Amino acid sequence: MTDVEKALSQIHEIHGHLARTEVYRGLRSIPVAAAGVLGLLAAALQSAVVPIGSSSGFVSYWVAVAVLAFVIAAGGGVIRFLRESEPFQRRRSLHVVGQFVPCLVAGAALTAILERSGDAAIQLLPGLWAILFSLGNFATRPYLPHGIGWVALGYLVAGLILLGLAGSGASLSPWGMGLTFGGGHLAGALVLYWSLERQPQDV
Repeated sequence: MTDVEKALSQIHEIHGHLARTEVYRGLRSIPVAAAGVLGLLAAALQSAVVPIGSSSGFVSYWVAVAVLAFVIAAGGGVIRFLRESEPFQRRRSLHVVGQFVPCLVAGAALTAILERSGDAAIQLLPGLWAILFSLGNFATRPYLPHGIGWVALGYLVAGLILLGLAGSGASLSPWGMGLTFGGGHLAGALVLYWSLERQPQDV
């Protein structure tokens, strides 16, 4: 390996280290909060859209809500990534996204499998969704403000509660989903605003 190749390799390692230690600023509080409001609104509208007792309708409804919420919350970050010209910033964005993608893939796979397994299996999905989302938040915690760890813990606790309610069918309550994901996104938006966007007041 030549001196130039060694230098380039060292620069790449330094960029990788910086990407792991610098706080990621691709997420913004307003889109994340809008996704949270969407979750609460979806909970309020579920009974008018999903037939009572339709577990498959519940799954389809909340999957659609989740996709729309993801587009709202992450859309700005995607646009900034596409416009970003610096390779280092693009690598950092990809690194952070890569930490969260496994939980989304696992959630999609579990949904596809359990949705075909009957009502008893579907009742497990809200809790599993929340737990997987918690793990995704924990995975990205090193790159986001420290308060995200508490948000991730909230998703974990809510997921365990929803799993505990699964046997009774209460896990399919619209407000179980609305408060978990709507409230979780609003809490995440508050952390982002307070830690990254708020302008300190002069004393």
